[in-house]
Amino acid sequence: MKRLIILMILTVLSNDYGLFAQSYYQPANLNFEKGIAGIKPPSWTLPRKIEESGVTAELSKDAPFEGEFCLLLTNPNKTTVIDENSAVPVYQAVDSYIYRGKKIRLSANARLVSSNLMSRGELWLIGRSTKEKITVSKYLDNNPVLKDNWQNFEITIDIPAETNELRFGILLKGDGKLYADNFRIEILQPHGAIDEPIRQLNEKELNNLKTFTSAYAYLNFFNAANTLNSAQNEILTLKTIKEIENAKTENDFLNVINTYAKILSPVAQVSRNSNTEINYNKPSKAVEYLAFTRQINGGPVDRPDDLFSSSNVNVFASTRKRECSFTQNIEVLKYKGKTLKISSSIRVEQASPGANAQIWVRADKIGSKENIVATTVETPAMSKSWKRYETSIELPNDVYTIKLALIFIGEGKANFDDVKIEVFDKKNKIEEIPVTNAGFEQLSGSGLLLAWEYEQAVIHAGYMLYVDSANSTKGRYSLAMESEQRNRINFPVIGKIYTYNIGNGYYLHIPHAYYGDENGVLPTAKLPQGFNFAGKPDGYNPHSKDRLTRMASVIKLWGIIKHFSPDQQDSKILDEYLSTALKNVSASEENTEQTLEQLLKLTGDFRARVWHTDIDNDYTLPFIIRNVKEKYLVSTIVDSTLNISQGDEVLSINNISVNEYVNKRLNEIPGSNDKFKITKALAELRAGSKGTQAEVLFRKKDGSEHRVKTERKYMLQSVYEPKPLAVYEIEEGIVYIDLTDMTDGRLKEFIEALAQREAFIFDLRGMTGISEHFLGLLSEKELKNALWEIPVYTTPDKSQSSKLEFGGEIILPKGKLAGKKYVFMIDERTTGYSEAIISIVKHNQIGEIIGSPSSGNASEVYPVRLFGGYSASISGLNVYSPDRKRLFNNPVVPNISYEYELPSKGAKYDSLIEKAFEIIKNQ
Repeated sequence: MKRLIILMILTVLSNDYGLFAQSYYQPANLNFEKGIAGIKPPSWTLPRKIEESGVTAELSKDAPFEGEFCLLLTNPNKTTVIDENSAVPVYQAVDSYIYRGKKIRLSANARLVSSNLMSRGELWLIGRSTKEKITVSKYLDNNPVLKDNWQNFEITIDIPAETNELRFGILLKGDGKLYADNFRIEILQPHGAIDEPIRQLNEKELNNLKTFTSAYAYLNFFNAANTLNSAQNEILTLKTIKEIENAKTENDFLNVINTYAKILSPVAQVSRNSNTEINYNKPSKAVEYLAFTRQINGGPVDRPDDLFSSSNVNVFASTRKRECSFTQNIEVLKYKGKTLKISSSIRVEQASPGANAQIWVRADKIGSKENIVATTVETPAMSKSWKRYETSIELPNDVYTIKLALIFIGEGKANFDDVKIEVFDKKNKIEEIPVTNAGFEQLSGSGLLLAWEYEQAVIHAGYMLYVDSANSTKGRYSLAMESEQRNRINFPVIGKIYTYNIGNGYYLHIPHAYYGDENGVLPTAKLPQGFNFAGKPDGYNPHSKDRLTRMASVIKLWGIIKHFSPDQQDSKILDEYLSTALKNVSASEENTEQTLEQLLKLTGDFRARVWHTDIDNDYTLPFIIRNVKEKYLVSTIVDSTLNISQGDEVLSINNISVNEYVNKRLNEIPGSNDKFKITKALAELRAGSKGTQAEVLFRKKDGSEHRVKTERKYMLQSVYEPKPLAVYEIEEGIVYIDLTDMTDGRLKEFIEALAQREAFIFDLRGMTGISEHFLGLLSEKELKNALWEIPVYTTPDKSQSSKLEFGGEIILPKGKLAGKKYVFMIDERTTGYSEAIISIVKHNQIGEIIGSPSSGNASEVYPVRLFGGYSASISGLNVYSPDRKRLFNNPVVPNISYEYELPSKGAKYDSLIEKAFEIIKNQ
């Protein structure tokens, strides 16, 4: 196998980046209650080509099966032939992680209205491992939707373990209207499934489980050999927890934990000895220049995206976006049909295992897109000593020039000197073609090397090109190509055994870089033949009622916090929390979510949270509560039958004192911004599952108390404080722009009209989809940008982590809206990207900032799956303001402080917009 092929493709043997970029983390909006009537339902897809043909998929209030809305799929195109080609699908694509290896039931209610007796609807589901490979497929063509009355339709199917994405939905064959509602996906437990009941842990069991918890993190997060699928990993973990509890002696425990370790990494070992007694030698079938390690960008995610990923990579492959290349075009017209030998002296200082230098030559045929290429890819330069390297190319008869390229791939530095091109007629050298500036001694007037060229993409990829006076074979200089330290990835040593103290006198010995072949890591992780676990047969679905599942969730989350939390954690405190958490979840089914949340509190990351995928908290009480001058007042009401008014004080909900609840949450929610914590606590009190009842005690403005019984029947999205339109002219020349409802593309549509206005109020009270580069529209000078930094982990030692940086340079001026008046509004809801943008505004003094301090965390979060339907999210990158202050528990403070007030009677806007309008009028 050619090395070039290895270097290019083997970094993606285990993961296909971006393969399912459009699939959701979990099913969403299955009851079609999110969205607006007449608009396509959020989280559902109608293929663009079908939409362009006139087909519509929208939310409808036309007699839904339940709730306020249902899906209406309409095909107005008359169809005479009803077959697969006439099918009109609407669907949802989701990550299949929790469904792999399990039996599921997809169900929905549907009805059909059509005058075409051949029209029909069908429930359907397919699974894919790649874009091209379907693992499972089922269309309910034997039980189609034919009638105009609601009926239930079901598909029960096994999901193969290799499935990466599920697509499910409903389709219409023929014309007419197809209604659908109440989709559900249920995991069905296999026969013989038993949940482990609650039981107290004794001290010995607890200590053994804590040792296992430590080992679990190394073996699961930093172990390229672990290629078991998610279903296998789940059951193996539960089985090991159970066996560790049953271990009576130290030898029993060592046997259990070593069995577990060697299934995930056949090289690994747990012992009482701090000095490793094992070796990992290169297997005979290993491929040259191929070794795998686990590279984690940001955190150990199951589904990669543009920011975060966790995958096996070849340590010999370059992590740069492209190679470094320096080129020269050379005329060879009179040498057609001859053979050219191209050579150069080269040396390489490797800062990554695969760093190498090569010579490439391309001969383009005249008047044709065909070309001939020759390279030294089979004999790349990888030595620190100067050596001569060469390649040959036989010129066709229709060639005018060749393109000579000197190439460096990877991390470190390469030097080139004394480039030669010799001409051969058969075996006889007949002459030498002069290469301009072959020894790199001549500089052009601009300081660049004469006759040689490079593309700007080389610089953007992080390479430097310069003349090197410290290294040459002849003359004063050589050409140097060097990768920058910025964005350089540190890899573990290939074949080295790393040793970790996992507690209680035990040590884990494990490599972090494994040799490999075309199929992946050597040796390969696999379950032993006959692997089984009584009570947890194939297809078992771990869930919160199972004691082992709850402990597994604690174990995994603890490892994530220890190794990937934004800040270094205190080992002693981590150990104490682990003990408490394991005791709590083993002895009780209740409060598991709160226990996991207490673990997350250690991170100091207020954007971190825990949730259960089966619990729907998308509904709210029919009003909004605001903290105004230390009281919790109603600011917005959507149900006029409750006999409450704006400004009424909310005293309790279901006999839970609002004041006491908020004070309790102030101590539990991490972070430094108390206003954010209060806002979050008040949202928690309002939110819940659909139909849950609440008795609310209000204090009216006259001091009297008023009890109201209500329920959570409104979607969270339906209960909000009114705002102007996203782009709204408040007064001639003064425009309000809601940046939390804006993207770069949408703003572009308004630019020409906005350029005619004189003043702007920008609302950043929330998260935004607009990029920081829109600020260039407001300036005629360069703006200093914020800096984003993604930690890159290839070993458990945080001090050895690398980082990928972006931003941090300048925002180019565009000036389209420059020279105007600007006011930016922020409060505790200003977070994430919005917070980075407002830090740029403040540093560059673009305009006035009014409101209250921002949330204090400009990071982005990534989700991780725990066990039994629990998930957690945690911040995965660092963001720095233009003056390089880290925006983590560090709110941006406005220039003009303003505390929220309830709008006055008859006010058109909320009080902060009114204040911003007043300021901009007086500027």
